[in-house]
Amino acid sequence: MAGTSRALVAGRLRALRGRYGYTQQAVAEKSRLDYKYYQRIEGKRPPNLTVDSLERLANVFGLGPSELLQLPPPPLASYARDAVAAQGIQRRLARRLRTLRRQAEWTPTELATRTGLTPRRITQAEDPASTLSMSLGLLERIAKAFGLSLSQLLDV
Repeated sequence: MAGTSRALVAGRLRALRGRYGYTQQAVAEKSRLDYKYYQRIEGKRPPNLTVDSLERLANVFGLGPSELLQLPPPPLASYARDAVAAQGIQRRLARRLRTLRRQAEWTPTELATRTGLTPRRITQAEDPASTLSMSLGLLERIAKAFGLSLSQLLDV
């Protein structure tokens, strides 16, 4: 399932890049990602992206991270550039995770069991002050535990 989200993001990036007339090199430069790494993102076996990388890529096209995960591709004129810093998104996502867990009346250990993560990793993910990035694979596992899509989880 994690590969499905990565393939979705890769396809969306290719489509948006074509729509904007950008080369892979241009997107890599604008997103401040290594060119070879960006090539892998659009490749047949995309790597597991962090929220920071996803946000950087989304910002190149004036989108928010959750919009990269939605189908069909958004019309160019319908979205304003997401001006929120990666740190702000990470803090809001951490608060959202904690709120969802509490609404479900689960302890960090119960959520860890449902996701296959450690309780410590859940606690770190819920900490707004944490500097650890969360990969798409990790977020997908958490979303699945709550019965949400990755797009719904990231709609912070």
